Amino acid sequence: MLTLNWNIIWTFVNLIVLFLLLKKFLFRPVKNIMAERENMLNRQLEDAREKEKVAAGKLKEAQSLLKNADEKARQKAAAILEEAEKRNNTLIVQAQEEADKILADSQKRADKEREKLLSDSRDEIAGIALSAAKRLAGAHISQQEERRLFEQLLSEAGGNNGE
Repeated sequence: MLTLNWNIIWTFVNLIVLFLLLKKFLFRPVKNIMAERENMLNRQLEDAREKEKVAAGKLKEAQSLLKNADEKARQKAAAILEEAEKRNNTLIVQAQEEADKILADSQKRADKEREKLLSDSRDEIAGIALSAAKRLAGAHISQQEERRLFEQLLSEAGGNNGE
């Protein structure tokens, strides 16, 4: 037959009581601490994921700004080159205008000098012609007659020279 020893029963009872006490005072707090720790780790993981998303967004934004800055730099360089080209063209036009002006002034001076030389030559020819006419005529011509002949000679010389 089967005999039960009271020691074994008390040992089982003690074990059950000990298990219930440990469950209540040890396992539940440890389980709660582990749950809190798991929640804390999950929150930290979510925070890390959010920060990673924010960092990725900021990286894209920085890359976009860099791309825009490159584009703006290219546009600014193109504008500077265009402005330099305009200034260069303006300077070339101004230089050409100044050269044309100098050339026109030189042409006017040359024309005036030529006219002066022609006038001087006409006066000299007229003087020579009058002297020759006086010698041929052998007589004195009045100053008024001399002036009239001189004017006539000039008009004839001017008419022949212009043709």
